[in-house]
Amino acid sequence: MHISTNSPARSAVVFGASGQIGAALLQRLLAAGWQVHAVSRQTRQDTAALQWLQGDLDNPPPLPARPFMLRPAYG
Repeated sequence: MHISTNSPARSAVVFGASGQIGAALLQRLLAAGWQVHAVSRQTRQDTAALQWLQGDLDNPPPLPARPFMLRPAYG
């Protein structure tokens, strides 16, 4: 997964953020200075750079207006 640091807003939405893969992705995004909106089925504590949203893919929470997309990078 390539995490670009060139975007001025550097904002991402992560579904499954409390799972094993999502938690590792959150650590990488936060370490790279991204503002993260993380989705979990359970209520969690926000931090300065991490806002937790409660929901899942079947019942998504209201999402930020313009999150940047993360695209897999191969190679």
